[in-house]
Amino acid sequence: TLSSSSAASDVYKRQHITLVAQMMAALHKKVFMNYCSYSDLLLDEKNWNPYVFQVMAPNTTQWTLAHVQFFTKRPEKKFYLLCQDYAYGHAYAETFKAALKKHKPGAQIVGEDFFPLFAKDFAPYLTKIKASGADVIVTQAWAADNENLVKQSRQFGMKIPITSIYVDETNTLKAIGGPAGAGMVVMQSYIPAINTPLNRKFVELWNKQWGKWSKPYNTELYKWPVGFLGSSAISQYWLFDVIKRAGTTNSEKIIKIWEGDKYQSIIGPLYMRPQDHLALGDIFLSELVFPNKWFEQSASWGKVVAIPQALCTPPVINGRK
Repeated sequence: TLSSSSAASDVYKRQHITLVAQMMAALHKKVFMNYCSYSDLLLDEKNWNPYVFQVMAPNTTQWTLAHVQFFTKRPEKKFYLLCQDYAYGHAYAETFKAALKKHKPGAQIVGEDFFPLFAKDFAPYLTKIKASGADVIVTQAWAADNENLVKQSRQFGMKIPITSIYVDETNTLKAIGGPAGAGMVVMQSYIPAINTPLNRKFVELWNKQWGKWSKPYNTELYKWPVGFLGSSAISQYWLFDVIKRAGTTNSEKIIKIWEGDKYQSIIGPLYMRPQDHLALGDIFLSELVFPNKWFEQSASWGKVVAIPQALCTPPVINGRK
């Protein structure tokens, strides 16, 4: 009776699939839990329905509010936007610019480019970035594009920080060598280095289980519950807790429990906003360091900075009061 969207490396391409799933949820009156699609439009007045719950999957505005809040306390003032050329990339750029203008008015957008999905050659973009004098590259690039951007920027001799949701991808950081990844900034709804007692225990248990897994899950990619692995686990724990309290898998009863629910997760409190079923919580960023306690050959998480929920809460856009 329950459905959920699967975490995948091509998460940002899948907004249209999520929209179809949301329509099917409304048609069949079954709860749909989305934990890996982020577009604001998923919860707008046209597409929202009461069977949809967006859990540990911040929307575009949440991400960019948190992104900018992190940099308000840092010295970087010149930002270059380099995003994928499709709906989500453009939405990310627009919301980042709006948030930067409001919260760090002395900062500049010194360049803005959009590249096609699965781009092979980033040299033209990197040349422009180098000439712009940018302090940091802001992107939302996933999977192959993230990998190519990071690798080619370092091959290009650039040491400029790159910041996005994906820059802590282990294999890419290992490929460029530990020191080359230091200084990049990752943003996520979950980071293994979050220092709470419950999360420390979760990470320890995960790593012990990892030692028992077979190929391909015994690789470094799964050594720790990086990003979507951890956030999807928290999403499932919350869902099961709601089902337990509802005492049933009946969708109408689950909705009644989950709307307005306050849940104490392993990384802190979460709140399910009743107007649009968007989960609200802190968003976390970390500057990658090398050496570190997580990986021997790649940069990884340093100190984790939590952007409080109050500073990254987007407006309700579905018209529901």
